[in-house]
Amino acid sequence: MALESLRITDYSDREVLLIVKDLADPDGWVLAEDVGGAIGIVQDHRRRAAAQRLSWLQRYGAVEREHLRDAETGELAYRTHHGEPYPKWGQRWRLTDMGEQMADGKLRAPQQRALDGLTDAQLLLAMRHVSSRARVADGAKLIEREWRYQWAQR
Repeated sequence: MALESLRITDYSDREVLLIVKDLADPDGWVLAEDVGGAIGIVQDHRRRAAAQRLSWLQRYGAVEREHLRDAETGELAYRTHHGEPYPKWGQRWRLTDMGEQMADGKLRAPQQRALDGLTDAQLLLAMRHVSSRARVADGAKLIEREWRYQWAQR
């Protein structure tokens, strides 16, 4: 199925992070266009759609964008807009430490069995506890978005 955009209902953030990890060069960098191609976004929209999603993931702390350097001095490059300096960004992205953790996270078998064995009433109480912890977690927004993705799959 060819996509023109990359909505949260199309791919979870974790799936996107895993694709970034799989495509990354030895230094961890990947082009947005390559991410879009791997996901199956149509050619005309690949770079834009993937870059938009990666920009959101950057806001949530899961990826970082390449900050270009001056070719002559090697210093970080900036541009000026209305008198204010802004970084010159490249087209490459890589996972942050938090992004790595979110991509690679796993439940141990006893944890999975405990969750699978909950009754509906216990699941309600567990969700209450999980949601209160998730609200203050470093990856709170990513956790919320995983809930939205999973709920949309129903």
